[in-house]
Amino acid sequence: MSNTDLARPRTQQYGRKDPVKTRRLYLYITIATILVVMTVGTVILWTNSKTTLSFEILDANSRNWVWDTTAHLQNRVIHGYYTTMYHFTKLSPGTFDLTVSAPHYEQAKVKVHIRAGQDNRIPPISLLGYGIPGYSKFTLAADRTARGLELRLTPMDADGNLIKIFPCLDLKIAVRVFIQNKGGIPALTPTSDGAERGTKLFEGTIDWFWNPATEAIFRYSALIPGISPATAPYIVVDYVVVLPDPRKISPPDVDILMKELFQHQDMMPSTDDLRPHSGKIKIESGTLWNVQNAAGP
Repeated sequence: MSNTDLARPRTQQYGRKDPVKTRRLYLYITIATILVVMTVGTVILWTNSKTTLSFEILDANSRNWVWDTTAHLQNRVIHGYYTTMYHFTKLSPGTFDLTVSAPHYEQAKVKVHIRAGQDNRIPPISLLGYGIPGYSKFTLAADRTARGLELRLTPMDADGNLIKIFPCLDLKIAVRVFIQNKGGIPALTPTSDGAERGTKLFEGTIDWFWNPATEAIFRYSALIPGISPATAPYIVVDYVVVLPDPRKISPPDVDILMKELFQHQDMMPSTDDLRPHSGKIKIESGTLWNVQNAAGP
């Protein structure tokens, strides 16, 4: 070794980076970052896919399906027809407004708290109907069976067509039932001349039942027990149907009106009776004559 070599200092590469190792380090960091992002994304997607909301939408009166329902939540929409159960899936957690509407029903808005990764459930949402589309009048039918006097009714439009789809409104039906007489005794044959009301068999407001079947001709039905086919060959039924708008008149006010009906001989309220309820109700009245046993005399 020469003196020159001894005098030349050796340089150490302590402060310099290896380019190959640096590239490898950046590559490892990038891969790790991608894996973390993918893992987080997968967790979020899995969590959201498990985040759902289940609920029922019911007609407030019939407790059955509501036709043409629209439910809005998180900028998403569900439409429903012959169903009561609804499900939103893949929701974001948080607190949101669930809005539910249907034609001729009052809109409902419910605040719901969505918890991540759960099937969230809320109580049933009741929609209150307020009108019958195209309504002109009610058509009624009556039969006498072993169970009693059965009344069935459904609305019609101005052209005489049955209205098949409409909200279940809280109708009030008042009836008086008489033996049908002719010449002072029970009539033995159907007649339109000389028929008269005889002994009163029933007077009062009757409860009704709702038929949700899509093929049903009559949506409403009512039963008056105790009026058997053997009571008399023919009977007379006077009726008044009161159709309230629940947005404009309260149930207690409707009940007061129903009590007033029976203060009149023909059950029709006077103009003075109706004046406080103008625009709040629709009233229809009529008489069914020659109502006989469903199987005939």
